[in-house]
Amino acid sequence: MGFCDLRTFNLAMLAKQGWRLMQQKDSLLYKCFSTRYFPRSHFLDAVESPNCSFVWRSIMAAIPILKAGCCWRVGDGTSIKILTDKWIPKHPTNKVLFSAGVDVGEWLVADLIEPDSHCWKHDLIMNTFHREDAKAICRIPLSRRRVDDSIIWLHNKNGRYSVKSGYYVARQVLRSENWAECSKGNDEQQVWKALWKMNVPNKIKIFGWRACQGILPTRLNLAKRKIIAETFCPICLQSPENEMHVIWECPVAQDVWAGSRIKLQKCPLGQPDMVQLFLYLLHRLEPEDMALFLVQAWMLWSQRNSVLHGGKLKEPGWLNKRDVEWLEEFAQVQDQLDVLQPRATVGNVWRPPAHPFFKMNFDAAIFNDSGRSGFGAVIRNELGEVMAALSAIGPSVSSSDEAETLACRKAMEFAVDAGFNELIIEGDSINVIKALSSSSPDLSVVGNVVADIKCLISGLRRVSFSWVNRDCNRVAHALAKFANSLEEDLYWMEDAPPVALDALFLDSISMNI
Repeated sequence: MGFCDLRTFNLAMLAKQGWRLMQQKDSLLYKCFSTRYFPRSHFLDAVESPNCSFVWRSIMAAIPILKAGCCWRVGDGTSIKILTDKWIPKHPTNKVLFSAGVDVGEWLVADLIEPDSHCWKHDLIMNTFHREDAKAICRIPLSRRRVDDSIIWLHNKNGRYSVKSGYYVARQVLRSENWAECSKGNDEQQVWKALWKMNVPNKIKIFGWRACQGILPTRLNLAKRKIIAETFCPICLQSPENEMHVIWECPVAQDVWAGSRIKLQKCPLGQPDMVQLFLYLLHRLEPEDMALFLVQAWMLWSQRNSVLHGGKLKEPGWLNKRDVEWLEEFAQVQDQLDVLQPRATVGNVWRPPAHPFFKMNFDAAIFNDSGRSGFGAVIRNELGEVMAALSAIGPSVSSSDEAETLACRKAMEFAVDAGFNELIIEGDSINVIKALSSSSPDLSVVGNVVADIKCLISGLRRVSFSWVNRDCNRVAHALAKFANSLEEDLYWMEDAPPVALDALFLDSISMNI
């Protein structure tokens, strides 16, 4: 299952119950707990009381995990304290970092939002907070409607807690509480990152991971499980057989390493385990040599298994030659598989909608140089004729998914204002299309924007969503890129945008394929 620490796993499971309490406030369990343990505060602010039940004490043990991984998603801002709560996603600590220019100790986030237009009070924020904090606040997307503040989980894109993500947060929390274990944890992280990036087959990566974890079926490990009684190496019969012995310390392995192309002759034998050996070699070998080391280690293990089942030992020179040839063969196969896919296929061209539908394509572009984004949308009929189009300026965003979601909302507002009631909506962001097609509430950072789009859609007669690749979305993309040169939004009604004529021409050609 991938869970190495049972205590941490149990805490992650308990945190799941705490997450359910926060999300299911109508449940009987939440009402009982809230009445007794936190009648006038939020669940995350609750504490363990002297006479509390065993269940509540267990849930409180997982509260640090939820506090570390949860964050407020701004709705109307009436439940969020500016200075003490975590409410700024993708910002260090998710809180205000620098002291404000005025006393905001009792302020709520609602004090920073225009109540009528549901947008940030930009001038107030820029004059009150440090520039970095102000920019991060203004990047938070707000709903067009009045919605409640909610708690989201930062370590999943969908904003929902999972035991897997909670497990890793719990490990970080426990590691920060026990600094003595930090060094080993950091060493392991370096090893895992280097291991999974190696240009070797996945089965060899998994072999390296199992060797570093100490879970290969060596004689010592099998004896610990009472499967066999003999623990000595079946090849040299001199020492107990563990991972380090098979791969590094056995005389047979030493003969192979002595003749290897890798410069390992001066490497010491006193490494305590495979993680430390791997880390030692990482600091001294090039990535290509590390890949060769891992392949040779796998061959030594394979030879050990072969001898154990009646095979014969290979010459060290043959093994050293074979590992180089094996890596070269793997590289050649990878090059052969890396073939460009043909672009001119029927599925890669724009198609007009069937009557009486109109098709709306939307797209977004991010302009890092100017610190803003751009939105583009075009609505066409069954003949491919442009009925409406827009190129609009967007705010600074923190991710492409956020930009695409905001672009879709802008496009939907434009389509509703223009009077279109039967739409096929196409975009090239699979995450946005999935979110809009889902019937469950979206708890992500942009979930309120997704809810705005669904609210707009509910007023249409018929609507459907479809994901397309970039080639089918070139007109909207051209309009989104053009927004970087604008000072105000541009709209076209029953007229082809001049900036997208080339893209429209290519789409018209594809209609006849």
